[in-house]
Amino acid sequence: MRLTSPQRVDELSRLLSNSRLVSTWKKTVQSGLRKQDVLDLHDYMDVHRNVKAVATRLSRDVLDGGYKTSEAETVSSEKKYGITRRLLIPCPGDALLLQSIVDAVEAQIRQVQPVGNAFYSRTHGAPSVDDFEMNFGYPWWILWPAFQKEIWRFTQASEFVVVTDIANYFDSIPLAKLRNAIASLSRFEETTLDFLFYLLEGFVLRPEYIPLSGVGLPQINFDAPRLLAHAYLFPVDAFLNEQTGGMYVRWMDDIDFGVSSQAEAHTLLGKLDRLLSSLGVRLNVAKTKVLSRKEAAAYFWIKDNLRLNHMLNAVSGDSSSGPAMNSFRAQRARRFFGEFQRRPKVGHRDKVQKRFFNLFGKLGLADLEKNAAHSLFHEPGLRASALNYFRMLGFSLKRLNVLLRYLASPFAVDDASVFGCAQIIVEWQVPITSVVRQRIVTVCSSVRSDAPNMAARFGAALWMLCKYGSTHELGTFVSTHEATWSRSHWASRQVAGAVPMLDATAQGRCRRVMEKYGLLDALSVDRHLNELAQIVRLDSQLTAYLGHQPALPYNYPLPKFVLATWLLSDGSALVDKAGLRSKLTSFVTDPIYLARLPG
Repeated sequence: MRLTSPQRVDELSRLLSNSRLVSTWKKTVQSGLRKQDVLDLHDYMDVHRNVKAVATRLSRDVLDGGYKTSEAETVSSEKKYGITRRLLIPCPGDALLLQSIVDAVEAQIRQVQPVGNAFYSRTHGAPSVDDFEMNFGYPWWILWPAFQKEIWRFTQASEFVVVTDIANYFDSIPLAKLRNAIASLSRFEETTLDFLFYLLEGFVLRPEYIPLSGVGLPQINFDAPRLLAHAYLFPVDAFLNEQTGGMYVRWMDDIDFGVSSQAEAHTLLGKLDRLLSSLGVRLNVAKTKVLSRKEAAAYFWIKDNLRLNHMLNAVSGDSSSGPAMNSFRAQRARRFFGEFQRRPKVGHRDKVQKRFFNLFGKLGLADLEKNAAHSLFHEPGLRASALNYFRMLGFSLKRLNVLLRYLASPFAVDDASVFGCAQIIVEWQVPITSVVRQRIVTVCSSVRSDAPNMAARFGAALWMLCKYGSTHELGTFVSTHEATWSRSHWASRQVAGAVPMLDATAQGRCRRVMEKYGLLDALSVDRHLNELAQIVRLDSQLTAYLGHQPALPYNYPLPKFVLATWLLSDGSALVDKAGLRSKLTSFVTDPIYLARLPG
């Protein structure tokens, strides 16, 4: 039924106009989807190349009053001891609407932020190759230097530093109170907030059809939940800023402030907990500490981080240094890491360890391979950085064996790390040997149909098989796990994206399953592939997309290779296939890709 209130129609028409939706997709959402914990094998090209039509449909559905969020994919990310948090990967249309509404309210929210030392940032601009972080939350690698500066300031001026955070913050936020708090910050249109919270409630997980509890902000790796959670704590910012004279810093739900005595610390913590209780959340007693100035310096590793800043800046800013300088920097890095390892394991040591992985990776030093392997198996908070370290070092049989052992081990309990391993194995340029290829295929084939959150693990194996498996092995895998992907919109998208790598019989079988179960996202990808098969000449968009050369040491992306394979196949109407193949072979260096390109 179409919306009847002219005011609501006008407001939503303005917020969700075609031009705004298209702009939001190009500026924010497309890159945001490319930074999720699991990726899309078709790279959302079906949406990107038809974004104007997608925007028209979304706007029409909302104004008709019948829009409903699609089923988001649930992805697990381990916190500790096998305990995982659940993250949601939204469908492209839902992500686009959610981000468009957030864009409409963010400027007003930021204008009324009471202090400047509470950290929040937009995270989905153009990504850097160094921005590899699979843990949900804010981008520590961007905010860390500014955070350290604030910590250094009040650590020097205060006798004691209080370190605390909010227990299960996102899961504990009462949505009704959150809406009221956001509404009180500025003169937002009621329609805007209604639709924003309608979208958010559509993402709330409701196992076994339980009623909405009204508590818990869904954890989606886009700006919307972080912005709202950030703004909900503005009263805390104002309170602590006044009570501490500005000797205070907040990093989402992590709170640190300086005091002159332990008695003052206890008094402020009591008041803070009462304030938070009025918001429906509580302090995490187990993580609350009152540190002396000396203990705080050790806890935050301030001097070590400053030293790492200098070393990382020197490496990042100098790409032309000679062997002597590289040797000098390597010696300094090894000596510094040795000192770091001998220090007590306190405070934010994990943040420093992450930065060492980054430094040694940039320097091309393999010294931390054992540390990275240990982190992969036993330190969930360091897995993303350990994987990025392996990525920067590049392929070796030893590193490949570590990743394959992890994938086959009982320690691989979270989807984010499983997919991260698969992504690196695909990105590496692995020599073509039957033994290595068979090991990868064997690990993929061992994926169990009864594993929890099977869709993401299925997707990880599918990515690896698209590169390393034969057409028969890939087809057998897809057929064997039909019961898995036919239940998941995201997983079925991956199968549709893999269609160019399947034989004609398997392609037909997959299409019949997609149609049978009404898998609209998969059918969108399949329809786009059929459109591409009819083009005679590459347009400028496809030429730029397929012809983009990644900077070394990064490999040509698998989604682009699969798409190029489709355009070069016998079923494609493309006239100048030889020209496309010649262009690709001029810069694609992966031996497996070169061997498998048609023609």
